[in-house]
Amino acid sequence: MALFGCLSVLFVFRLLLWSVTTYEIFNDRIVISNGLIGRDIKMIPLENLRSVAVEVGLIGKLSGTGNLRFFSGEMETRAEGSSSKYDMFEAVSTPYDLLQLVETARKSKNTH
Repeated sequence: MALFGCLSVLFVFRLLLWSVTTYEIFNDRIVISNGLIGRDIKMIPLENLRSVAVEVGLIGKLSGTGNLRFFSGEMETRAEGSSSKYDMFEAVSTPYDLLQLVETARKSKNTH
């Protein structure tokens, strides 16, 4: 029973965090904003993006949602060593359309 209570609290917290998270794609950058009390904002210039990928699991296929994963070259260091750091647009609808939008913006940025 305690496990169910803990899982319920985690689910509600995750739902609240997701509800106050915004993702924006501009012609020169991507912005991820979130926070329940304060506001954390991360801006990623399009010219810094090295790769963009879509991740869609079974639940995402059923609900029409997925994650966009961005790699801008950032590394994070842990006790085990360093690894690539990815930023995410999580649980977005029409993730493949958003991927196309990001790729179009990247190409437009590269031609100017």
